[in-house]
Amino acid sequence: VNKHIYSIIPASWKEGYIELTDRINNSLRSYVQGVLLIMLLVFITQTIGLTIAGMEAPIVFALFCAVTDIIPYFGPYIGGIPAIIVGFTISPITGICVVISIVVVQLLENNFYQPLIMGHTMKLHPVTIMIGLLIFEHFFGIIGMVIATPVIACIKVLIKFINEKFNVIEKITGNKLIEE
Repeated sequence: VNKHIYSIIPASWKEGYIELTDRINNSLRSYVQGVLLIMLLVFITQTIGLTIAGMEAPIVFALFCAVTDIIPYFGPYIGGIPAIIVGFTISPITGICVVISIVVVQLLENNFYQPLIMGHTMKLHPVTIMIGLLIFEHFFGIIGMVIATPVIACIKVLIKFINEKFNVIEKITGNKLIEE
């Protein structure tokens, strides 16, 4: 597809097209690397927490929590529901410990993993991500929540690229775009 698009765009745009697609690819690569690292950290810490809580098969539940973590902010809670249900079927104490484990891991993720890793890789403000999640969830459901962050990152790259080429922000507002 990329080669076909490249062949039909005007020659004067080809250099810009290559630069833009490289930036978008780098942004998406950074997103995937950041998400995988966060998922690994959630898996490790959740495995430890669920083991301490006394869960049977803590690795399976921790893996489910890590996989659902692809949905920013809400995913680990969704992934924790089966572990909580099973924990309470084992005993009330185990169920409470599982809830505590999930909350602690979620606090670690939201306060340390996400800001440190995604802040460096994506350079997106958390409010931007939250608003994007709400909008994409409204229009596209759970799939929208999964694709929201990378799409927002691509839109940011595109706006920044257009502004660099045409100074749109400065022409509209009279002020230059402030970098983060």
